Amino acid sequence: MRWFMGLPGHIITTWAQMQQASNNKYRDYFRSKDTKEEIFKMTIRNDESLEDYEERFQPSYKRARCKLEPESLKLVLLRGVREDLLDTLHLLAGGDID
Repeated sequence: MRWFMGLPGHIITTWAQMQQASNNKYRDYFRSKDTKEEIFKMTIRNDESLEDYEERFQPSYKRARCKLEPESLKLVLLRGVREDLLDTLHLLAGGDID
């Protein structure tokens, strides 16, 4: 109700507009559980670079509307990386990516 009452006057004049505005406002809240599961299941594709994987991961994480500590977020991201790429990351980071 607070959201609705805070809308500028005459912005919603039909029931269809109300449905659309409500769906737009609250859609992510209904999808957030599925999206959270999606990020925890994400893995790097065989033909995908680390950079591309990270770029694909970020929008999913933002859509999930979950807040993870940076260390937890890093673990979720790295969990989806292939072992051979993890070895390379370990070497590049001096063994300090865990």
